[in-house]
Amino acid sequence: MTPTRFTTAGPAGPLACIRWTSPARRRPTALLVHGTGFCASVWDTIARDLADDFDVVAFDRRGHGSSAKPDDAYDFDDFADDVTAVVVALGLDGALGIGHSAGGTDLLLAAPRVPQAFAGLVVIEPTVMDPDDPTRDLSTAPGPTEESLARLTQRRTTFPSRRAARDRLDGRGIFARWRPELLDAYLHDALELQPDGHVTLRCTPTIEGAMLRRIADAMNGTHPPTTFRCLRDIQCPVLVVTTEQSNARYLRMADAAERLIADTTIEHLPGVGHAVPQTAPERISTLSRQFWRSTIAAPDPALTSPDRRCIDHLLAPSPSRPGEREMPRCRR
Repeated sequence: MTPTRFTTAGPAGPLACIRWTSPARRRPTALLVHGTGFCASVWDTIARDLADDFDVVAFDRRGHGSSAKPDDAYDFDDFADDVTAVVVALGLDGALGIGHSAGGTDLLLAAPRVPQAFAGLVVIEPTVMDPDDPTRDLSTAPGPTEESLARLTQRRTTFPSRRAARDRLDGRGIFARWRPELLDAYLHDALELQPDGHVTLRCTPTIEGAMLRRIADAMNGTHPPTTFRCLRDIQCPVLVVTTEQSNARYLRMADAAERLIADTTIEHLPGVGHAVPQTAPERISTLSRQFWRSTIAAPDPALTSPDRRCIDHLLAPSPSRPGEREMPRCRR
């Protein structure tokens, strides 16, 4: 399968998109939205897996990859504007949205604006702030510090080649345990070749820092609370995915999403961390397909409660006893 690339207009400039499969075949669309610092192609393994059942589209969020890079305009509503623009351009109706980290937040904030666009959302550890209680549980699961944000602006941005960048990043930090083919996809689209042969990050530390500043404010309860009130207006079912090896703040924000969104299921994946779409992509594609089939495509009246609906979700492998399966966390 050879993905096709195209561009659509966004509020701040062009948005670079990738499509797996042909829209000529009648099937639902899955719209995939990556996290901060990544690009659309890091969905490649999941997209190929889902392409048997969906017309799969992903796009580079503003500031990333080949999409527009405005001087500012990197707040939550700006990214929701971009999702809305892609939804309108594709004519989405009853689609499945899958978002990772800040990409999940983009989908949650866009869904109330285009209520017919999504039949369901799968959001993997999104940033969510409870507008009525923004500092709830903050003492036990604090957000990022100023020091951690400052370190991001000091990281390396230029490499002699993509091979040198790979040697530098492979197995380190957020890239630990990434599938090799997804790291290669990232390096291809996240780095820009310069005339002298060097490659540079397209999402610069300055741009990424502007995004992470807003995320940190929300995680620390200091972002304007009005942004997240619209989550109460989401009409479709939402599956919030958390992971065992992530920071506890993601569990806190999943709880906030559960309080705000009427039809929410939380699924906890053991043995993986925040970069699960890149380290164990089959866990996300299987979970997303199961969510679609059991909750959206052909709902069974007998499985209307969250506890019963959780039965049909993916039973994740136990890290302590490989081969056995355990019931994931499912709450309302």
